[in-house]
Amino acid sequence: MKTVNNEKGITLVVVMMVLVVVSILGLSMMGLAAASVSQSTGDRDSEAAYYIAEGGARLAAEDLRIKADILYDQSSNNSNEFFEKLSYYTSELDGIVYRDDYFSAFSGSHPEAIIKVTPLEKDMVDETVQSYVITSTGRLGSRTRTVQKTVSVTWEETTNQVLEFMKGMALFSRNDVFLEGGPTIDGSLGTNSTESGAITLTGNPSLTGDLYLRSELKESGFDTPDWMEIKNNIIWMEEEQVFAMPEFPDFPDKATADIIKYRTNGNDSKTLELPVDEKEEDPLYISELRMESNTNLTIPLEGESKSLVVDHLNIQNGQIHLTGEGHLDIYVKEAISMGSGSTINTGKDSTQLNIYFLGSGNASSPREVKLSGDQQIYGSLFAEDANLDFGGGSGFFGHIVTGGRSVKIGGGSEAESRIFFAPEADLTLSGGGTVVGSVLVNSVEGSGGGTIRYLPWENTPVPFFPDAEESSKSVFESGPIREK
Repeated sequence: MKTVNNEKGITLVVVMMVLVVVSILGLSMMGLAAASVSQSTGDRDSEAAYYIAEGGARLAAEDLRIKADILYDQSSNNSNEFFEKLSYYTSELDGIVYRDDYFSAFSGSHPEAIIKVTPLEKDMVDETVQSYVITSTGRLGSRTRTVQKTVSVTWEETTNQVLEFMKGMALFSRNDVFLEGGPTIDGSLGTNSTESGAITLTGNPSLTGDLYLRSELKESGFDTPDWMEIKNNIIWMEEEQVFAMPEFPDFPDKATADIIKYRTNGNDSKTLELPVDEKEEDPLYISELRMESNTNLTIPLEGESKSLVVDHLNIQNGQIHLTGEGHLDIYVKEAISMGSGSTINTGKDSTQLNIYFLGSGNASSPREVKLSGDQQIYGSLFAEDANLDFGGGSGFFGHIVTGGRSVKIGGGSEAESRIFFAPEADLTLSGGGTVVGSVLVNSVEGSGGGTIRYLPWENTPVPFFPDAEESSKSVFESGPIREK
């Protein structure tokens, strides 16, 4: 048999086979690469959609926080009004879509976050808290991701709301008001009481302003003689007004007195130099500051803020004079005693002096501040638990805040206090006693020729109460973001 050994053309066949194999491999690689690019693009768009959803949830939560703060300031002392307005706003926020103003175009698509706001049922124990679930769906092209975030808004009573409510108010009582004889309330009068006859009037009292009564009372709010006709404008309050005491400050921490007894007598005139607060020097601590026999004590302020700590401020007969610009805080730990004719900062700027009077710590034995013999104080008083008794022609010119249970104004005394805040105290007004400003107490019994006259104080610095910027904020809590 003859064998043919002609191998011409075999190279071409091999080359063609190799080209076919390479082409198949190349097409496979191109397919895999295309699939990988497509998957990568999808993953990228999905991840972007998540971040869009997250951004939408944060935007909605921040919008809700800002609106809550605004509504809180507008709602004065009314939590129901606050939550009603907040509910209306959240219904407007529900369904909002954040688009081009918040997100830049990405991969040729315009991102958007679609918001849903769902209120949760209020806590039946604490109705001052309202929670919401914010659901945000991020969308980029055909890709969507959804996340959720829970936020809570808490209503807290703050002392600046006290000041807001008391504008224009001469007298407000947490409980009943009883006026007999000829007392005068020159300005608005109100009460939280829901008892029939919450305001009792006998004799010929004078009421010149609006009357604030709880809406539950309607026509049963007054107990008056048949002949008496109430012509004042009546404002019906839907809910109880709640008033928070400002926080009593911590006293300077100094365990032992620098001076056991600082005493002036026999027509002495002395000058007491005090350290400057801004230099972080310890205040002077005197166990007993005692003044007798018509003595004079001068405390130079020198344009600085200064402090004095005493256990017993005992001015039997004397005058304390503050000179120069500046401010003085007097911290009294145990007792304030002022004899007939004694004065502190008389006739001067009352904003230069604040007196802080520490409580006894025993509710059955509170401290007392008694002025009954032509004494005068030009300054503001913050007493932690002291009862107040002003009579005998005495005068107090400055703001007064006390946690005491009793306030007596009588005997021709005058308290030009602007803010007289004693929410736990029963007020007895008698014998020609006068209070000028806004008075808030627990209950009122007025007789004789006593007078409470409203005097605008809005442009007067009010110590002890936080500034509106510090306290007029609802408490907003924001939880973590979780994918749905």
